[in-house]
Amino acid sequence: MSLAIIHLYGNLGRDAELRYAQSGMPVLHFTMACSSVQGTGEQRREHTDWFNVSLFGRRGEAIAQYLLKGTRVAVVGRFQHRTFTRQDGTVGCALDVIASEIDFAGGGRPTAEAADEEDTAPAPPRAEETTRRRPRQVRPVEEVLADEDVPF
Repeated sequence: MSLAIIHLYGNLGRDAELRYAQSGMPVLHFTMACSSVQGTGEQRREHTDWFNVSLFGRRGEAIAQYLLKGTRVAVVGRFQHRTFTRQDGTVGCALDVIASEIDFAGGGRPTAEAADEEDTAPAPPRAEETTRRRPRQVRPVEEVLADEDVPF
């Protein structure tokens, strides 16, 4: 048996999207940017790689509301290769990350307390989102997470 694991540390490029598979399983999708610096002095260049990340199961449902654009996270997962057909008929391929662990790494988007606790309501969902998502239901954390789901 072979195993390829990837560790990513970066910031979300947009708010995470929570969808549900036909089976009802929650699937959380987001993109994240990981930057590195190469060279020194005038030769110094920053390079950013973008990754599509998916997290399956109740953990994704529990943290979806906290994964907003700019949030810094650490992700551990595995690669999954997929092919797709573009609108022009050509075949493309993508390398996605299937997350097994996601940790909030601090930094990134400021908290509500840091923003003087403004009372702003979230924007209503776009029309195309309402057809893909189930309505969000607020449930006690005990119903969403079991003790064996908590990693510590």
